[in-house]
Amino acid sequence: MSTRSNGLLLLVVLAGTAAAEPPDTAYLFPAGGQRGTKVPVRIGGYYLYERTPLEMIGPGITGPAEIERVPTKWFEGPVIKQPASQQKEDYPKDYAAELVITSDAALGPHGWRSWNAQGATPVRPFIVGTLPEVVEEETDGDPLPVAVTLPVTINGRIFPREDLDEWTFTAEAGKPITVAVMAEQIGSSLEPRIEIRSATGALVAESTGQLNRDPQLRFTPATSGQYAVRITDTRSAGLQTFVYRMTITAGPWIDSIYPLGGQRGVATKFAVRGQGVETLEETLPAATGTVSHYFTHQGNSLNAVKLDIDELAEIREQEPNNSLEQAAELKLAMIANGRIDQAGDVDAWKVTLAKGETAQLEVRAARLGSSLDAVIVIHDETGKELALGEDLPNGSPDCEVKFTAAKEGTYAVLVQERFASRGGPDFAYRLRCTKPTPDFALDMTVDSLPVDIGSTKKLPINITRLGGFAGAITLTAENLPTGVTAPAVEVKANQNKGELVFTCESMVPVSRTAIRIVGKADIDGSSVTRLVKSVAPPNNNNQISALGLVDVDHLLLVTSLATPFKFAGQYDLQYIVRGSTLRKGFEIDRGGFEGPIWAELSDKQGRHLQGVAAERKTVPPGSSDFEFEVSLPPWMELGRTSRTQLMVVGELADVTGKKHKVSYTTNNQNEQLIAIVSPGPLRVSAEATTMSIRKGTELVIPLQINCDRTVGKPLKIELLIPEHMRDLATTAIEAKPQDTTAKIKLRCGEAPGPLNMPLTIRATSERDGKPIISETPLTLLLQP
Repeated sequence: MSTRSNGLLLLVVLAGTAAAEPPDTAYLFPAGGQRGTKVPVRIGGYYLYERTPLEMIGPGITGPAEIERVPTKWFEGPVIKQPASQQKEDYPKDYAAELVITSDAALGPHGWRSWNAQGATPVRPFIVGTLPEVVEEETDGDPLPVAVTLPVTINGRIFPREDLDEWTFTAEAGKPITVAVMAEQIGSSLEPRIEIRSATGALVAESTGQLNRDPQLRFTPATSGQYAVRITDTRSAGLQTFVYRMTITAGPWIDSIYPLGGQRGVATKFAVRGQGVETLEETLPAATGTVSHYFTHQGNSLNAVKLDIDELAEIREQEPNNSLEQAAELKLAMIANGRIDQAGDVDAWKVTLAKGETAQLEVRAARLGSSLDAVIVIHDETGKELALGEDLPNGSPDCEVKFTAAKEGTYAVLVQERFASRGGPDFAYRLRCTKPTPDFALDMTVDSLPVDIGSTKKLPINITRLGGFAGAITLTAENLPTGVTAPAVEVKANQNKGELVFTCESMVPVSRTAIRIVGKADIDGSSVTRLVKSVAPPNNNNQISALGLVDVDHLLLVTSLATPFKFAGQYDLQYIVRGSTLRKGFEIDRGGFEGPIWAELSDKQGRHLQGVAAERKTVPPGSSDFEFEVSLPPWMELGRTSRTQLMVVGELADVTGKKHKVSYTTNNQNEQLIAIVSPGPLRVSAEATTMSIRKGTELVIPLQINCDRTVGKPLKIELLIPEHMRDLATTAIEAKPQDTTAKIKLRCGEAPGPLNMPLTIRATSERDGKPIISETPLTLLLQP
């Protein structure tokens, strides 16, 4: 296509564009790997089409330049009844890649993402560890125990709904074992429950974790032998996104440390609660802020611990310190470390201030993994309460207070637990005492920004003003690509929101560019520059986001293509028998686009599909009408209102002539395929729902057939054997609609199984020229 025709196309697009579907990802499985290994992974993507670029952020891990769509592993699981079956459910496609982890890769989360002509996916985490790893070989049906050797990190998924994974291992009497799960902390949809069972099946220990914390448990085997850990979802849910990493070890493990941090670059000694280690001493990193730190013990790296590293002087509490008379002196520009080590404990610190002098007091605890829900109370020398600090505005149990002395004197700073019944060695804190310093911080809730070619896009910026700073701030975008502009914006004094407007010219190719957004302000006569940081948006449930885990020091700007076409339909509600097909006509508004368009099931749906499936439909160039057909499974819930939504995909050329796929979808009911599901006219089932088989024999299965008069074609009857079952074979048979009985044979080899789920008896015929399907389960038991 010539440059001129591309330009005309872009003008057409801009004249009337449809809502585009930006790319997204739902999971990466496994969610991590061991240093120095190659890890085959599956990435679940939305609107990534047949292939898409893959980017690993930072050193230590490499992957392919592009990932390609592969058959998606799908287990339907138990049928969800109404009203739960009417809830939203998405259907990501699988993409395959192999990640190579260097032997010196940094431990912990590494970022990755993909992008295309309609934007970039959010940065997601991939975790690098040191222990040997195993990956679940997923099979449908009842759980099959898998033996592992300790220490080990297990990668699994709770998929489908109501799934349960079981892992077995050998333990030694009297030697503690730690089981720790990563799910919530890597953004998984899983709310895990773990339990330990003995060889006899007796429950030894269980845990569902604490609020916003993944479960961890430790048990000491009474006898040597085999034990099992079972993991499932507390809600009996499960889906492709319910990934987890679970470590089982008899080796050293840190539950908590004290203090919760220290001065940067200084050798610091820590008391440890956990397994196999009591004290640790290391020179802290030179960085400041909250870091995930990996202590070493006897030459081996331990599990990650959150540390607060600062440059201020440090002190530790000395008990007793419950009153002003017992309190240690706390100076401005100092950090005090303490613990509410029993219920009702109160830690007192004293600070001496001149009249009008201000102290900024901040408790850091929950953000570092402490159990403390902190409260700060300021008293004068008479015990009168002057100030109170409770939960932070963002909902964190940590707290802060800014206190200005009305007169010169010594004041008590009391740190305590909000609930008097709580306390213990895990209730540690860091109390940061400073003179308020004027400053500001900037953040945005995205790590990429698509700007459609020939259009504009706004980027909101959040401003946090610190230490009383109220001045103006200038926001600037740096390293913009050619053809994209974003004029600097001055945010006036005291305002907490800013907005940059990006404009992309019409003759710009699709591209991606790492840019930086900075804010500049004059503070006390000095120019101060702060980088705008990407942070996870609030209420980011069920999103596997790396923001907060991986430092992303840039914003990925994508010059993107808007979708010119869309489709429309008329509201149509039909009664459809399950096991049949539903067809509906649609009209395409091409918006000036003349190429072929493909219609298929949308990657994101408004509710559970309950097995609805469809083949891709091609709409040839110049055509604006098409019919789309979906198949309703024969086991679908009766009385359900089934609603299926479509997406349409086409290829646009950018100014260079390179073609890019774009799409459009909608959840409007006029564009849905809607049906109320009713019983089918055909039923074939075994005379018994459960039958026994023997090795090396042939099983004859008597069948019952029931067809109404609308079924006019012969029946093809087959026995569907799950892919993971071996040494079983069968041959399809044919029956007439008027037959009431039939027989089908199953040949059993010498090593059949695993028989952890039913086989399926499927019968296929036609009614009114359309296929009709019936399915019923048959459970097999292996006789000795």
